[in-house]
Amino acid sequence: MSTSKPTGRRPTQFLRTLHGWLGVILFPLLAMAGISGFYLTHDSFFEKWLQNPSQPALIQPGTPLPIDQETALTLARKIWPTANLPKVESKKFRQRKCWSIEFQNKRLLVEVETGHYHVVEGYRTRSHAFDGTFLDSTWNWERFMKHLHTGRIFGQAGDYVASFLSISLIVFSLSGLYLWLAPRLRRTMRKNP
Repeated sequence: MSTSKPTGRRPTQFLRTLHGWLGVILFPLLAMAGISGFYLTHDSFFEKWLQNPSQPALIQPGTPLPIDQETALTLARKIWPTANLPKVESKKFRQRKCWSIEFQNKRLLVEVETGHYHVVEGYRTRSHAFDGTFLDSTWNWERFMKHLHTGRIFGQAGDYVASFLSISLIVFSLSGLYLWLAPRLRRTMRKNP
């Protein structure tokens, strides 16, 4: 006497197992994407807790104000003497107008009205007065969360992680739909032969 299971149950058992393991594997990735996505859509809500307060606009004596593009480039050349610096762009940083200069993965932001400058490297921002006096160092939460959300924080592997997550979410969704729909269809078919 054979005790084999009905063939109709095998796909369901396989999908339940697959769905369960995908849920376990995807949980940390989905939590990471959910938290970082929530932060990115509601960043102003979190700013008061995560960001250091802006430095007061203390102006150093002898600072040539307002700072023009050429002065910002001269400052950038002092910080990165060997760099071939590209164009200067106008941006806002901490609600202040700045000149932005990028070099490799670094950015220099020079405030037009105060002369303060900020060197952004990785997820850290170091702030200085125009004369070079160190003011503070802060963690760049927005950049960190963007890179966490897009997978860039993992470098090249982040592309593979994001691809795996995308494909797994498709399989997870389809297996969940099947696991929800199949019993209902079976019940309906039994009631209406």
